[in-house]
Amino acid sequence: MIIDYNSREEVLEIVRQDGVKLRLAAHNLQADRDIVLAAVTQKGRALEYAAHNLKADRDIVLAAVTQHGWALQYAAHNLKADREVVIAAVTQHGWVLQFATHNLKADREVVLAAVTQNGLALEYAAEDLKADRDVVLAAVTQNGWALEFAAEDLKADREVVLAAVTKYGWALQFAAHNLKADREIVIAAEYLRADREVVLAAVTQHGLALRHAAEYLTADREVVLAAVSQDVKAVTLPTIEHLKADRDIILAASSAPNAAEVPLYEYISMDHLW
Repeated sequence: MIIDYNSREEVLEIVRQDGVKLRLAAHNLQADRDIVLAAVTQKGRALEYAAHNLKADRDIVLAAVTQHGWALQYAAHNLKADREVVIAAVTQHGWVLQFATHNLKADREVVLAAVTQNGLALEYAAEDLKADRDVVLAAVTQNGWALEFAAEDLKADREVVLAAVTKYGWALQFAAHNLKADREIVIAAEYLRADREVVLAAVTQHGLALRHAAEYLTADREVVLAAVSQDVKAVTLPTIEHLKADRDIILAASSAPNAAEVPLYEYISMDHLW
């Protein structure tokens, strides 16, 4: 079926099924409130294709971020300062705290909602909230890696560090020096470094987390593929030497978001591409 993207009726019908099709609509229809509201209700990120004035429409933006938190990045600046809008967004995707205005990054309730959904949102919190024990504990309980963004005093807090390494063992690297010798904490960290599911989840978010994995997991092809796909620098790790001749590993590394940061020919044999 051929859609006439200049036809209001046809566009309204298609965006109700696939909101992102708003990108194909005629400009005047991207400025049609009913069409845009239907689009973002179906697919929040369709807000990207809305006319500028509708990105400042509170009802439209609230509908968009409620469906897909990442839509907050496309909202008008004044709505990134709207507490209700931002809470709706971070409840969906904590990491979108980065798009909120500074005053909301310093709002304890907003930040708590964000780190409870995604602990790594702590990176974008105001400095005083990175020193708030309850906020940090909520963050590291959700994602141990969040310990990296905690205030130094809390990196020396035994309960906080134990919660972090129990979730992700390699978070131990961010702990205060004295806690790196704490037997219970070290045991918790070492145990999780050998957990394949935990390691796979970690390297998918942080490729270089592979350097903290148990030795047998550095020989796991799927784990290594996930790591080099996320961060090309994972190919520089000597622990995966035996897989550097693997064609799929080479291709995955060359397609990593930061592939330009490493001269691959120095670490792998490009002959295996042919």
